[in-house]
Amino acid sequence: MERGLENLSSREIILVYENIVREYDNALLLKAEFERRGYQVRLVHKVYDILWKHRAAIVIVPNCYHTLDFKSYTYFLNCNGSIYFDLRYEQVMSKRVQKIGYHNPKGKAKNIHHFCWGQKGYEHLLQAGVPRKHLTVSGALQLDFLRPEFQSFYLDRHKIAQNYQLKEDKKWLLYISSFTFVENAAVTKYTAGEFKDDAFIQKFSQISAASQKATLEWFEKLVAEREDVIIIYRKHPVEAGSTRLKQLTEKYPYQIRDISGLSVKQWIKVCDITTTWFSTSAAEVYLSQKPLFLIRPYAIDEEFDIPFYYHADCVDSYEKLRSMVCNCDLGQAFPVPKAIVQQYYDTGGKPAYVTIVDTVAKIAAASPQGIAEKGFQRKRWKFLIGQHIILKYGIKKIYQAAYACLRFRLKDGALRKNFAVTGWEEDIDNRKNHLNKIKFQKIKQIVGQRE
Repeated sequence: MERGLENLSSREIILVYENIVREYDNALLLKAEFERRGYQVRLVHKVYDILWKHRAAIVIVPNCYHTLDFKSYTYFLNCNGSIYFDLRYEQVMSKRVQKIGYHNPKGKAKNIHHFCWGQKGYEHLLQAGVPRKHLTVSGALQLDFLRPEFQSFYLDRHKIAQNYQLKEDKKWLLYISSFTFVENAAVTKYTAGEFKDDAFIQKFSQISAASQKATLEWFEKLVAEREDVIIIYRKHPVEAGSTRLKQLTEKYPYQIRDISGLSVKQWIKVCDITTTWFSTSAAEVYLSQKPLFLIRPYAIDEEFDIPFYYHADCVDSYEKLRSMVCNCDLGQAFPVPKAIVQQYYDTGGKPAYVTIVDTVAKIAAASPQGIAEKGFQRKRWKFLIGQHIILKYGIKKIYQAAYACLRFRLKDGALRKNFAVTGWEEDIDNRKNHLNKIKFQKIKQIVGQRE
């Protein structure tokens, strides 16, 4: 057992993940490193996973913005007196969103430890009032998978072609979408309630809808002209998908594919061309040493844009898109200076997962006890019952049992959106996915080779 962790052997590590495609591989990576050092690790899905046995644990969460978030983790996980760490999966955002301040830790969330992807994120949290002692620049965990030692982790193009019925000899164009507000009333309503900025919601919803409409029109023209092109449309994890996209995938079933499975990094690895509208996945493309093209039918005001896309070179017409597809192999195109991306993502030094585990070990060894809440069980049950969590938990478990055993699937679109049923199904599919065992074994081998 490595130095710094020997006094923590009685503490379980609980790794909470929220979005499976975005976070599950990262959770497996941390699990492998913690287990390599001799510790028990439990992976827990954030949505309505309730632990009944009380424990004092080391808890690592995907996000924690305010006191209610902190209490929710504590009550769901039954972890009074635990030590908390925040991976902060949302760190690169527009000026307007930063000004709104929703993602800035508040209340009890300020008093847990936060990991920052780079210097910009670190400075932002300092300005937001988070004590310096609660911040560590770790690098981005998701980018560890693009280090040379992780090359064997990925499926090759031939295997992907087989799994998704894609023609291997065609030109694959990956489109990383970020249209989370398009035909997505639940996300729009939730964001409006949390951000409390109607002008932002209205403006960004409008530019999102117009941009997606124009982009899909361009894609239809492209595949009609070029039979050798396959467009892999990869939605954002919380994107609902539009009616028009569904129509195009039905009209061009072999050339326009709506695929949400596998990570963005996996698709970047095997596709010939990578494009996006607003995604922060530019960092993944940059480290993959692949071309990236920014498709923007309409300009986005700096106030609403991602900082490293300011003054970026854009594909802003169909003619440019067609030319790009024909000539993308002439050079390693990238729409922004790579030095700007490096300000937001620290990619130097040791892997992020090692820095994170080292930091957890050091802090937990120095302060082995978290702050315990008096009258915890009484307050916990009041919260779980008062917020209807027990009822929601019961509904989820019954539905998941029916889905797992009988393959029952709710068809009503409104109910599916209101109850986030797709997430329940994805949770079951992920737990039953035999590829996760293969991935974990690969990760363990890679981690185990590190000195």
